[in-house]
Amino acid sequence: MQVLLLLFISTFNLGEPCNLEQIRSTFFSINNEAQLSEYIALCDQYSCKESEFYKSVATMWKAEYTYWPHQKYAYFIEGRDKLEELIKKYPNNTELRFLRYIVQVNTPRFLGYNSEINNDLSHINNNLENENYSSSHKDKMLETMDFVYKTKR
Repeated sequence: MQVLLLLFISTFNLGEPCNLEQIRSTFFSINNEAQLSEYIALCDQYSCKESEFYKSVATMWKAEYTYWPHQKYAYFIEGRDKLEELIKKYPNNTELRFLRYIVQVNTPRFLGYNSEINNDLSHINNNLENENYSSSHKDKMLETMDFVYKTKR
């Protein structure tokens, strides 16, 4: 009976409550494929929307560490589709729009995933100051956007 109860409970495990600071800070410190894989596993542990946001971007990032073009494209499409699904669900989420912005700015033009760069940038500029993020997270977002802008020009 206890085994059945444990099986029933584990079937509906929705994950741990979110550790947003860990999800956010770890994302910005990924430097290699092993860290990326660990990060995706970390996101899978949590049950918050932010872990889904970052995992969708991490899924696209897997393409960087894949040799085969068809697998690169598959990772990109999987992550892109999830990211777009989340944006439809949370269209006014500034953090999500930030993530799409940094992805679109870094995505090769031939993939055609760059149509929302200006809209996302405008949304971020108009809303970031009023968001309830830590000042260090806001600073990291602005620093990342500045870096991306300077390196892509």
